[in-house]
Amino acid sequence: MANAAETLRQHDLRPTAAREWVLGLLTEHTADGGSITPEALHRRLAEQGHRSSLPSVYRVLVELTDAGLVERFRPAPGASVFALKRGAHVLHLLCTRCRSVEVVRDARAASRLRAVGEARGFALERVGWSLLGLCKGCSPP
Repeated sequence: MANAAETLRQHDLRPTAAREWVLGLLTEHTADGGSITPEALHRRLAEQGHRSSLPSVYRVLVELTDAGLVERFRPAPGASVFALKRGAHVLHLLCTRCRSVEVVRDARAASRLRAVGEARGFALERVGWSLLGLCKGCSPP
């Protein structure tokens, strides 16, 4: 991703310190397709010496989501995790216990899902699917 300020401008957002910090940490933390909770993001900001309240972090995440830069996932009622939006993801595996999100990119699955929608005359904007369950680390042996 280009520098945070330029990316924000490209999405019609004024670059503010809080937006740049949050976008920078999201870029760093979710580069491999992972996700992060607002609380963990808030802790990471504090560890780096950035002063921001948890409600401010949530507000920035919502702004970045509304601008199309970030995706929000809800692995359990009342829980949210965020990740950088990386094109047409196909499958999100959401752990209902630890709230982790794994992104699976599978061109064949995307093609099949697209075909299902198009066969019914549905004008697709994005192909995606979320599966909820327990990740490998949370599954019983």
